[in-house]
Formats: sequence, C-alpha cells, structure tokens
Amino acid sequence: MNRYGERWNDNEEKNLLKNIKIKSINEIAIEHGRTESAITCRLKYISVRMYNNGNDIKDIINVTNLKEEVILYSIEKNKKKQLTTPENVTMLQNRIIKLLEEKILLKDEINNLKMQNLILKKKN
Repeated sequence: MNRYGERWNDNEEKNLLKNIKIKSINEIAIEHGRTESAITCRLKYISVRMYNNGNDIKDIINVTNLKEEVILYSIEKNKKKQLTTPENVTMLQNRIIKLLEEKILLKDEINNLKMQNLILKKKN
C-alpha cells in the first residue's frame, strides 16, 4: 500500500518515533505503507520542529535517531526556505526599494554639496 502524499497523523508519528529505535527504516516504511524516503523525510521534519521548539541537538538525535549532520543540514535548509516565503520576499523587495530611494536622495545631496563647494571656491 502506497500512501504517497497522505498527511501524517499524530498516532502515526508517535508510532514512528517509538519504533525508530528498535526497527529499521525499511520495516517502519512497510508498516506505515510509505517509502523509506518518506520515513526519513518525516524524521527530518520532526527534527526541525523540535529544534524550533527549543530542543537540544542531543535530544533530537535521541528521539529521531538521525545523525547530527543530517539534523543540522535540515535546520539550515529550513532556515533558507523560510527566507523565501512570499511575505519575506515582499519585505525584502520593499527594503530594496527604500534603499534605492535613499541612494537617490544621497546622490542628490552629494551633487548639491559639490555645487556649493564650487560656488564657494569661485567666490574665494
């Protein structure tokens, strides 16, 4: 049975975490009707969620049975993904527009100061 795309429910997730210490990913995948990749992805998802909830990396390793480097990579990947949400993209675009406007104002001010400097030099 392939459950590709089906949402994970709380009981299924609890069962996964309970069995990850005593069964192989392949055995768990068969029990859940999911692929090994789906099981691994869910463990990574859980590790990121735990990290975001303030759990220590050692606790996350203990619960998910994932290697530290896999957890850290998943956390970084999630952080990068969060930066590209539509809200963040809009916020960054607005900031860029504001900075460009400020740049134009500063250029105008520099040009005005240069003109004033030339005028003062000519007077002296």
